[in-house]
Amino acid sequence: MTRSHFLHLSSPLISHFLGEKQKKGGDGMSIINADVIREAAAAVGVSSLRDDCAMSLAADAEYRLREIVQDALNFKRHSRRRKLTTSDM
Repeated sequence: MTRSHFLHLSSPLISHFLGEKQKKGGDGMSIINADVIREAAAAVGVSSLRDDCAMSLAADAEYRLREIVQDALNFKRHSRRRKLTTSDM
């Protein structure tokens, strides 16, 4: 495997999913926001998406992404490795 297949634990994304707060404007950093959901909806042909729906979908998508990363970190830990690989995901 090449070096690009490994995700270091010092990555800001991983530290965010591990619950370490990164201050940016007073509250925690959001990985998926409503704008990303609106752009994805527009790409598949949904022209009008209400703000509350976009915010709700963003929160749900971020929750599910956090679950995936948490499970991948558990796979890494149970394999007694120090680096998170793409196969863990």
